[in-house]
Amino acid sequence: MDAVNSTLTQLIEAFPRDFGFYHLGRVELQNPDEFAVNEREDQSAIAFRIYGDLEAWVVILFEKNLDISTYSELGNILVSKIATHLNLNNGLDVLVEPPRMIVPSQFEGALRNSNTAVRKSYAHFHKNLIIPIDTWVLPAASDQFGHKSGGKLGHA
Repeated sequence: MDAVNSTLTQLIEAFPRDFGFYHLGRVELQNPDEFAVNEREDQSAIAFRIYGDLEAWVVILFEKNLDISTYSELGNILVSKIATHLNLNNGLDVLVEPPRMIVPSQFEGALRNSNTAVRKSYAHFHKNLIIPIDTWVLPAASDQFGHKSGGKLGHA
């Protein structure tokens, strides 16, 4: 298995099935083929760079009319859980950059340039609402979201 596929496999295995979202309900993994997501131009997108012993981007997309800070925090929780899993279960030393807003066209360009992107879909259950969250993992082989990939983490 090549390095990109190995990285993606480790990341996919690190996605939690579900997690609590403070007082705002639960977030649960869904079957992407059965879970409706709006057209990308109707969505906001937030990218998180995981770097260190492996590098990748996790991008979450959600309806534009939703609160950016709330869903940035949902992404922070998700990516922190992924990083913790990678450390505890795979012994990988990884960090997560703060979220960055991207425009859907940036995401579309990165998706077109990646033949190894993987989609995961979540549902945020809050009160009587079900809010779709489309999540993608892309290799961090380029500066598609404004940051060039580095290498391994430096240790003091």
